[in-house]
Amino acid sequence: MKKLLILLSLCICVMACGDRQKPAMDVVGDMMTPTEEPFADIPRITVADALAEDKITGPWLWMIAPTQRGQEVSETIDMDSLALASKHAVTETAVTTNGASEGDLVGELAWTLGTIDGTATGDYSDNINDVIIEIGLSEGKLVHHASYALIVLESDKDRPNLTMQVGSDDAVKVWLNGEVVHKHPVIRGLFDFQESFAVDLKAGDNLLLVKVGNVLDNWAMFVGLADPSALTQAQ
Repeated sequence: MKKLLILLSLCICVMACGDRQKPAMDVVGDMMTPTEEPFADIPRITVADALAEDKITGPWLWMIAPTQRGQEVSETIDMDSLALASKHAVTETAVTTNGASEGDLVGELAWTLGTIDGTATGDYSDNINDVIIEIGLSEGKLVHHASYALIVLESDKDRPNLTMQVGSDDAVKVWLNGEVVHKHPVIRGLFDFQESFAVDLKAGDNLLLVKVGNVLDNWAMFVGLADPSALTQAQ
């Protein structure tokens, strides 16, 4: 009853304001419109599917930004390349907290959907260069750049102590739900997964951002989830 009286009062107030305000029914409709879910514009994968497919191929939401030549690898992976490319209009902290949408700009480039090759062939992978060329973020292979890959891991329940596996060419940094959960400043090639670490997923949406800095030659990443009990049994 109290809510009904509030709505009726609002209708009377708006109607009294004439053409200077939105029509009363529009205002009431705005109040009753459901709020858009957070991360609605970010590609997603269920945890069950991620566990089943070994490597998460996406689609991911992609962005690239230049890094500074001559820097140490540790400096490159910790430098906020999004902030530098956008003159601080976009930051890593903002993306890891609030996400991004396809078409959002970072400098002159837009976040773009793309699926990455998850095949471990026994040869050095170059799958980041491949995907950014395919989706139009670059016209050719790049060095001295950082890639950002964004996706939502959708979990049906709280899942503590899952194993996340990554491989990278070169340095890698991983955020989950706004927190850095892994970092490895390194120059290396990529054949397959190279390291693993424990993560806790909450029920619902879990925002995952993976940054890979490329210093020279190939540019690549693999990301996947595994059930630690299954890994123990396999060993």
